[in-house]
Amino acid sequence: MVWWATALAACILGPSAHAQEINRGKREILVLNSTRQHEQFYVVSERELPQLFADGLGQQVNYYTEYLDANRFPLARVEHIWVEFLRQKYAGRRFDLVLLMGDLAMDFMGRHRDELFNGAPTVFYSLNAPRSDIPNATGLLNRFSYGPSIDLALALQPDLERVYVVTGAGPSDRRFEDQARGEFRRFERRVQFIYLSGLATSDLEEQLRRLPPRSAVYYVVVTRDGAGETFQQMGYLSRVAAAANAPTYSWADLSVDAGIVGGRRRDQIGQMKALAALALRVLRGERADAIPVSSPSTDVDAVYYRQVRRWGLDDSRLPPGTRVMYRTPSTW
Repeated sequence: MVWWATALAACILGPSAHAQEINRGKREILVLNSTRQHEQFYVVSERELPQLFADGLGQQVNYYTEYLDANRFPLARVEHIWVEFLRQKYAGRRFDLVLLMGDLAMDFMGRHRDELFNGAPTVFYSLNAPRSDIPNATGLLNRFSYGPSIDLALALQPDLERVYVVTGAGPSDRRFEDQARGEFRRFERRVQFIYLSGLATSDLEEQLRRLPPRSAVYYVVVTRDGAGETFQQMGYLSRVAAAANAPTYSWADLSVDAGIVGGRRRDQIGQMKALAALALRVLRGERADAIPVSSPSTDVDAVYYRQVRRWGLDDSRLPPGTRVMYRTPSTW
């Protein structure tokens, strides 16, 4: 009877113990995101990164994701709650890597790295360099590039006279507007820039419906409008393109069909591959702060064929190397 009970316990507990042993061998990765879960960038990262890590390491990983959602819940108000939440949720867990997505996640890490993450190696992905040093960290910087989209618009619309630039009222919206203004100065002798900044959405849409001929729209970013309402960046772009009676251009991820003609676009799958390649170097044993921070170019000039045709634009004028998405094949 004793041997039978022992055998039964082994059958019941054996698989569980084996699973725990396998689980302990997995790499532990935490991703801390600055904004909300349904932003396009994070949708792509959640789809691509776990598989890229599993393929690169030859094993599955324990992959955890947290979203600070700081556009809707300012971090200054809830930071103490986040600190306690993360401390309790991940108590006793040691991460092989912490991935930081965006400025706010980097700032948070700079303040709480040792108390929450036991000095874990860190890789960041951001538009801007960290405001303070993070020990044992490296990363990728990938700033938005606005000016090349105007080059593309001028190639497609050689009689272009006015560009209406759409930006929001949030703090990050204003920072991106400042960068766009700087990049657009080189075009000011050729076209006029009118900034539709921080308007209530209803007022913005009304203005976009009544643009004069020889106009174009450029969407920078709107996370918050003048009425205080918060938005997803790509969802708002679709509203802008739908309202405008002129071609719309943007930096938007080239996999997103938001109704725009095109522009210098983000290749987010390319970004994920570059980020995973860097993170895998750390996971394979390189010290993070021995790897220089880099800025790989993953943006491409791209247009949607349907939108080019909708606005009567001549695609033969496109600069060499421009990707034409969903071009209708000829009979041949």
